[in-house]
Amino acid sequence: MRPWALLFLFLPAVAAAGYPSLQELIDKTPEGEALVLEPGTYAGRALIIRPITIDGQNKATVDAGGKGSVIVIKSDGVTIKNLHLTNSGESTNDLDSGVQVRGNFNVIKDNVMDNVLFGVDLQQSSNNIVKRNHISSKEDFPLGQKGDSVRLWYSFDNKVLDNVTENVRDMVVWYSANNTISGNHTRNGRYSLHFMYSRYNLVENNDYVNNAVGIFLMYSDSVVVRNNHIAHAAGPTGIGIGFKETSDLTIEGNQILYCASGLYIDVSPFQPDTTNRFTDNLIAYNGIGIRFLNDWHSNIFKDNRFVDNLTQIVV
Repeated sequence: MRPWALLFLFLPAVAAAGYPSLQELIDKTPEGEALVLEPGTYAGRALIIRPITIDGQNKATVDAGGKGSVIVIKSDGVTIKNLHLTNSGESTNDLDSGVQVRGNFNVIKDNVMDNVLFGVDLQQSSNNIVKRNHISSKEDFPLGQKGDSVRLWYSFDNKVLDNVTENVRDMVVWYSANNTISGNHTRNGRYSLHFMYSRYNLVENNDYVNNAVGIFLMYSDSVVVRNNHIAHAAGPTGIGIGFKETSDLTIEGNQILYCASGLYIDVSPFQPDTTNRFTDNLIAYNGIGIRFLNDWHSNIFKDNRFVDNLTQIVV
């Protein structure tokens, strides 16, 4: 028996509040079939190990009772949709989440996740879709102690589309490539989107407002960032888009408004014989339009509009 399967043998079948067990219903659902839940609340901390669909019809709640993740997927081809997922645990080490994904070709869509530490956590998982979810973290936690809305770690070819996230810490893409992050709306977070060591990703048509930082790219090359709206990153460290030792970027068609610094550029591009290309961006009403942390080179600016920034460029 696999170690993680042994762990779930010791989980209670029914939560303390007496809710029916989602795990028991999952165990009775044949591979490839759909589990359509009746309206009501179900006990979470459920594990899925074969391809099935769970449909909450926007009338079913899964409650983890404040321990662990609400749903864990260790399979390919699972769909989780139209559910209210709530009350995960509070362990950062365990990445307590609304949904943990450890597989490929899964779909997490049209769910509401609240009072969960992390929203959707993907590790070493590829070709998944996370779409049209509404995600918020632990309401009473300070911002730095909240979890991330969506977390990609060593994960490739995923699509994170049209989600609404608020009161979360970050959305993070670490050691991951060829992912698409598009059409998302984030409010009242820390980093709307944070890249670390991640290449060949696409970021487009997102709306990031009232976060400490819009987008920050660290050691992440060949990323395309286009047609995003970033506004009101206005705190003492407020940055619209930041760059740290990051090369071969395409930054085009973005609106960067009312931030402390519109663009923050630190030793970028870093790789020899590369450029970063900034085209047709609107950089307006910021404290500083572009802040170069040091005297650097190979950033190409073309057809950008600098409007009413208090200071246009600082080195």
